[in-house]
Amino acid sequence: EKMGRWWALAMMMGSCRCESSKLSLESAIKSAYVDSGVVEEARVDVAGSAVSYLTAGPTATETTVVFAHGAAYTARTWQYVGVLDALAKHDVRAVAVDLPGRGATSRSLSAIRQTFLSEFARATGLTGRLVIVAASMGGTYGLPFVLDHDEPWEVA
Repeated sequence: EKMGRWWALAMMMGSCRCESSKLSLESAIKSAYVDSGVVEEARVDVAGSAVSYLTAGPTATETTVVFAHGAAYTARTWQYVGVLDALAKHDVRAVAVDLPGRGATSRSLSAIRQTFLSEFARATGLTGRLVIVAASMGGTYGLPFVLDHDEPWEVA
């Protein structure tokens, strides 16, 4: 059954060849997603603006995986591909942030791209080891954090 869903998703993704391909791909991913009820939506204040994010899994863990999406998507994309649910199932905390100008996060935060993830991690109280997963544009937020974080996080 699981394989059938992924096959259908792969077939739908393959049919996305026009200007509306982002919407088609997003719809295909969303329609294949089976909500297990473990992902929660939250907001936090960063530099005076609201940042939306999704979280799943236990909060008291040694490792948190932080996801930063690409330009065409939002934090929900990480949910719809099932990665947040999968990590939670294995008792790993997962956090997917809506980057500035995406989802319900203010565009004004784009000005602090170099420090955005540090400020977000601090505001959400993330501690311990952080594994940063950044797709495409998300790398412009993730890389500065990995290279220049000044907080006591172990970063991978």
